[in-house]
Amino acid sequence: MPYQVGWLVEDRVIEEKFIGNITVDDIANAAQAGNALAASAPGMVHLLADASDVKTFPIDLRLIQTTMQPHSLAGKFSWVIVYGTRNPMLRFVAQVSAQFSLVQIRFRVVDHREHALQMLRDLDPSLNL
Repeated sequence: MPYQVGWLVEDRVIEEKFIGNITVDDIANAAQAGNALAASAPGMVHLLADASDVKTFPIDLRLIQTTMQPHSLAGKFSWVIVYGTRNPMLRFVAQVSAQFSLVQIRFRVVDHREHALQMLRDLDPSLNL
C-alpha cells in the first residue's frame, strides 16, 4: 500500500505516510482514512503527512480537486503539516491539494519530521510529543 494512516497521539495527531508512486486515488483513500480517524476524535486534530519516501505524484490539479472534494472534513483539522520533501512541485501540489480537501485549515510544509513535531509542540503545548 502506498500510504499508511494512523494515530501518532490518540485523538489528537494523525500521521499519514506516503510511499513510492502516489496516485490521486491513493491521496483520496488516505484522506478518507484520515477523515474517519478525525471524525472519531472528540475535538480538533492535527495532521502530519510524511512525503519523504514519495517517488512520483500526480500533478493534475483539476483531477486532484475533483477527487478530493468529497473527502472534505471542515472543522476537524487544526494544523496540517507536510514534511520530508524539498521538491518544489510536490510542495506546491500538497499545498493546493490541502486547500481542495479542507476548508479554513492552517497548512505548512517543513523539511523534516523533527521540524514538524517541534512546530506542533510550539503551536499546541498540551501535546505530549
